[in-house]
Amino acid sequence: MPIDKNYAGVYTGPVNDPNTSQNASSYHQANIMVETNRTLQLFSGSLVQAGGTGANSDYASQFPEPSPFPSPPPSGSTLIHKQVYYNGAQYNMGGCMGCHASQGQDQGGDFSVILARGSVAFPEVPAPVTARGVLKIQRNRSLK
Repeated sequence: MPIDKNYAGVYTGPVNDPNTSQNASSYHQANIMVETNRTLQLFSGSLVQAGGTGANSDYASQFPEPSPFPSPPPSGSTLIHKQVYYNGAQYNMGGCMGCHASQGQDQGGDFSVILARGSVAFPEVPAPVTARGVLKIQRNRSLK
C-alpha cells in the first residue's frame, strides 16, 4: 500500500512499529546492493532535471510539466509532487514504489519503465575506465 508524504524531506512517520503500513522502513524501502546513493535510498517525489544533478525533490514547482492528476494544495501550504496513482488517489511515495511510479507509471507503463518506453536498442555495458577517468558512453534511457 502506498504511503502519502505531504511534506518535503525525509519521511518521519512511525519508525519502530512493524504493525502499521506507515512505517519509515516501508516508505524508503531500497535495495542497498543496487541503490547505492542517497538519491535512490531516500527517494520520494521525482528526479529533478534542472542542473543535471540527479537529485530528487518533493516540490511540484521543480517539475516542468504539471502532473496529469493535479491535486490542489491545502490552503497556505506548498504543492507537493504526487507521483503514485492508486485506487483513485494520489500519493507522494518513496522507495521502490515511488521511483517506479515517477519513471514508469507517469509515462503510461504502470510501474515498469520498460513497458512505458519499449525495448532497448542495444545492451548497456559498463563505462571503460581510462587514465583520465571513466568515459561517457551512450545509454538506452533518459530519466524524467
